[in-house]
Amino acid sequence: MRDYGGPTAKPTWLYSNRRMIGELHEFRPLSLPAPTEPIEMVVRYTDSSGRSKIKGGRHLKQSQSYPKGFLVIIQIAAVAENLARSPKQSLLFFG
Repeated sequence: MRDYGGPTAKPTWLYSNRRMIGELHEFRPLSLPAPTEPIEMVVRYTDSSGRSKIKGGRHLKQSQSYPKGFLVIIQIAAVAENLARSPKQSLLFFG
């Protein structure tokens, strides 16, 4: 999702019978700046009994939702698909 403004390079697999879903890669930005701080998804630590433990890091919640850039791309792709189907009957809404 980093291609769409997300904090990590976590891959996403989308399944749909709509053609536009398979073409989303054509709408992504060519490049985005790299994150300025390290992304902390998990924290590894040793508890008081000496056992290795893992807990969620401070950026884990951010990775659970789609970045805004991805949602904008979905809207653009949907409009493009509608225009390709019937240009005279397409309704454009930006809000």
